[in-house]
Amino acid sequence: MSMARKKNSVDIDLVHKLKLQVEELVGFRILISKDCLKLSELIYKSTKNNLSASTIRRLWGFESTPFSPAYATIEILQKFVDTEGSRQVLSPLAQFVIDFYQPLHFETIIADNKTFQASCRKIALLLKEQPSVFDEVKGILAKSELGRKFFYELFPDYDWLKKGLLDGYKDYLDFSTSRNDRLFGLSMFFYHAYLTHNKALMMHYAAEIREIWERESGEVHPFVLGRCFFAFLYTAKAVHWSNILGIMWMEEQMIPRRKRGLFLEFPGFHYFVCDALYQREDFVSLYQMTKVALEQFPRSEEFEWKGYYDQLKVYQTAALWKMNKKKEALSLFETVNTSSYYFISRDYYIGIYKQVKELLGVH
Repeated sequence: MSMARKKNSVDIDLVHKLKLQVEELVGFRILISKDCLKLSELIYKSTKNNLSASTIRRLWGFESTPFSPAYATIEILQKFVDTEGSRQVLSPLAQFVIDFYQPLHFETIIADNKTFQASCRKIALLLKEQPSVFDEVKGILAKSELGRKFFYELFPDYDWLKKGLLDGYKDYLDFSTSRNDRLFGLSMFFYHAYLTHNKALMMHYAAEIREIWERESGEVHPFVLGRCFFAFLYTAKAVHWSNILGIMWMEEQMIPRRKRGLFLEFPGFHYFVCDALYQREDFVSLYQMTKVALEQFPRSEEFEWKGYYDQLKVYQTAALWKMNKKKEALSLFETVNTSSYYFISRDYYIGIYKQVKELLGVH
């Protein structure tokens, strides 16, 4: 004869309080099954204790049958709250950064406001210069939609990516759910592998990016799409080159030329694709892509002062030279100004400039 399990005499108020504390610490409410799985992973990552998604479902009342949690379940939740709560004691500078990214600070701000973006840029430079502060805030920023949008997505610093920023993108991916954001997060892992010359990891992340790009739906920003195609082109085998170029041009044709706001005025897709074509030494395609980027999109003052158009001109210079249009190449190269190259990728593109300068034999 079987007997029903005796209910544990658990303090209901304590359980309710713990659930609220957990949701506050992770930065999202537990509303659907996917949230339960995400919380289960975060609890294991923090405490090295397993609390299954099914147990979390029952604890948060997703099941119709009554549920009284085991003492061990409560202990794991309490351990998670204690562990994560202790990490919330921040230095004054870290607290300043977190306060900056609070929702109230954003209520009257338009995301495209350039003064506001300049403030975000100062925060990014501060965190780059003070790694210990970044270590304090990286996970908290990743939990916040504002932190993801206005820190991680605005400032994918190439140099910093090799020295510690990647840890923040690990947290970013834990909290990213849209196709666009997941592709962006994975592209950062690809770029880290690329910048550190890890071919095996490049192939691995290119495959992950391709799987999401092919199987999931949802709008993708041209900058993100360009990063994805950088991965596809850079890792493509010679036998597949014509095919991937065909897909690339199909995607290019769908990018609007005159949209504005949220950096859509700049040919971001073309910008990253040009780098891949340069690296793969397809100079005919590179010339065609730079012509589209430089001639079919209205110029943006912001990207002028960031030096992005000058970087595109460097790629076009290399293409012209390799196509034996050397006089044109030299004339164009003379117009390039590297002094304004934007800080998040300055050293990388200065390196490209020096390569092309050597190719031209310019002293």
